[in-house]
Amino acid sequence: MNDEVSTRFPPHIALGSDGSLLLVGGRHNVLSLFSGRQDVSSESVRAFRENNQTRREFCIQNKISYRMVVFPDKIVPFAAEVPGGHQISSIYDLHYKHKDLSDDVLYLDVEKKHYAVTDTHFSPVGMAVSTLQTLEGIIPGDLRSFHATCREHLKPEPEFFGDLGVQCMPPISERTHRLKGLARGRYGTNGLVAGNYGIIDLNINEDSVTDKTLLIFGDSFFRQIFPCLTHFFRKIMFLRTRYFHYELVSAVSPDVILCGSAERYLSEVEEDSLRPHFLAAPMLQGRSIQPTERFAELWSEIIDSRELARVGF
Repeated sequence: MNDEVSTRFPPHIALGSDGSLLLVGGRHNVLSLFSGRQDVSSESVRAFRENNQTRREFCIQNKISYRMVVFPDKIVPFAAEVPGGHQISSIYDLHYKHKDLSDDVLYLDVEKKHYAVTDTHFSPVGMAVSTLQTLEGIIPGDLRSFHATCREHLKPEPEFFGDLGVQCMPPISERTHRLKGLARGRYGTNGLVAGNYGIIDLNINEDSVTDKTLLIFGDSFFRQIFPCLTHFFRKIMFLRTRYFHYELVSAVSPDVILCGSAERYLSEVEEDSLRPHFLAAPMLQGRSIQPTERFAELWSEIIDSRELARVGF
């Protein structure tokens, strides 16, 4: 790599042989993790398995549909494009797939075309594909017509800067298409100032495919496909967290609970019993919130505040 390229790409980002930007470093040391140089601890595997089992049993007892979704890291389908000739493997396949996990764990079946060039997240095609895989068996009927809905909202984006592209110097953009105006219904967020843990997104769509309520415990991948999910669920509450927050379930009364994790986060799984109360997250981090105009209105329609006073699981 010459000096020009070295200054253009920070050390945690690599340029794939096909021109795609790839996350190879960062807090989770992605390349080391997926090339086997950094192992996944047995404690993380145990915590993931026990969390999933307890969540599943809780949901069965409370007649709630449940699914855990693992979003493959971009480096997995792009293994052949990673510079340096590294042997890349899915850490889910290597460490988790055969660890007595139930069918409630879904490792998405995605390909290179399902990711944006300058971003760690999905392209519009990937958003639609991951949404339909996630909802298969949960939402009744043939969901394939949703592809047509996505096509209707596909608009040219002549200069899109993904979360990897903006970190390069100078920033790198791509010519692509993005989904514009796909979300349906009334939306509000708690407006967490800085950071991710503690974000709350709410939505109500009176014209949804079902009258079901969805509760999501997940990260940025579920937040990306949130607009897609508004088509299928009457009420949605998304919480940015790695834990399953039992203390909020009765207040939401969901028909479906979806949990999600980017694959690299499987290297550091903690027991759900270690979670703080979710609503304390901003205070524990010393962060403020700036709720959008509709947030309070949606909160009162989705949340039974009296249930928040009950002792959680």
